[in-house]
Amino acid sequence: TPVVPNKEVQALDKDQVHRLLEAILSPSEMSKKEYTAYCKVYRRDYALVVLILGTGIRISECLGIDLSDLDFKNNTVIVSRKGGDQDIVYFSPFVAQALIDYIDNGRDFLLPNNLSSPALFISTHHERLSSDSVQRLLNKYTLKAGMNIHVTPHSLRRTFGTNLYSETGDIYLVSTALHHSSVETTRKHYTKMGEDKKKTASKIADSIFLKD
Repeated sequence: TPVVPNKEVQALDKDQVHRLLEAILSPSEMSKKEYTAYCKVYRRDYALVVLILGTGIRISECLGIDLSDLDFKNNTVIVSRKGGDQDIVYFSPFVAQALIDYIDNGRDFLLPNNLSSPALFISTHHERLSSDSVQRLLNKYTLKAGMNIHVTPHSLRRTFGTNLYSETGDIYLVSTALHHSSVETTRKHYTKMGEDKKKTASKIADSIFLKD
């Protein structure tokens, strides 16, 4: 019987998140041509990664966003969810700043003067960015950060869910935020975290038996 590889998507810890974001924002040693290319895309790449980390939206939902879907007055974005329905997603001021910086200072570099596009995230070929391109850029920055792990767009989504569950312990909130069809889907992925929390609780409770 062939061995079935473990396809469980791993979340990034806080250190890995910081290293990934730092890799995007910090130009390494590169030629003048490479630096010019980097300057065109790093704000886009940072905004995209921060948006998924900060909202947990799927990569298809992220790449389907148009500029007109964004509302910076209320810090919301309209996304087309899996199944076709539209949903309003809220994002933090940190995410908003990354998006605004990209839109104001980076997006126009990806569109020549004679071209326009409704898409938020634009490729270097002046089209809507593809999921394959996102995976390639994640591979590039993960390598640059010196992280020996495979980071996918779904890893970023899982990181959002893991962090939210860790901070709140509310499986229903996580299910709603991730737009899962059923809370059981969420529970299946985050059961281990719940078990870890119960183990931690038992260790803390043990302190009642210790003398000061």
